Amino acid sequence: MGFMINYNIVLYIGLFLIVGGFCLFLYSEHRKRQLDIELWKNEQLLKSFSKAKNEQSRNNKRIKRNLKTVSL
Repeated sequence: MGFMINYNIVLYIGLFLIVGGFCLFLYSEHRKRQLDIELWKNEQLLKSFSKAKNEQSRNNKRIKRNLKTVSL
């Protein structure tokens, strides 16, 4: 008896690989979008922290200047 190829199995394996690859592509695009959003949020948070730090340093300088004028 010779070895016979069942073409239905070959067809279903091929379809599974195509559909599976497409699903993995969709997942990777979704994950890339999530990471992009997370990166944007982190950049916004960094800007906010930098702005608050600058304001705090300006306030500290103003307070020190006012204390010098009061103590004189």
